[in-house]
Amino acid sequence: APSNTTILLDWLSARWTLDPVEGGYVRLHSVWKPEQYLHVENGYLESGAILPEWTSALWVMETTGNGFFVRFRNAWRQDLYLNVESGNLQATAIAPDWISADWWLLH
Repeated sequence: APSNTTILLDWLSARWTLDPVEGGYVRLHSVWKPEQYLHVENGYLESGAILPEWTSALWVMETTGNGFFVRFRNAWRQDLYLNVESGNLQATAIAPDWISADWWLLH
């Protein structure tokens, strides 16, 4: 299961690539384990191998009001956003003011 913790910037296990997909979506896959994608195929956040047709592995990047952060909304379950509100990485419904669902992208 995906998790979150304090990291060092050179840890490949903490790096994820945004793969553009037709329609304005992205797939999030691990740099450390490239066959691992974030998805919600079983109704909750998982990291694993996917099938190309799974919309549960597609994410919409939404810019937040401040323009510095993005939110990742699932394309299949559109009420689910990546967040750490509970202290753990999860995909759940969020409140509009949750900064725990805001992500800063390093280039």
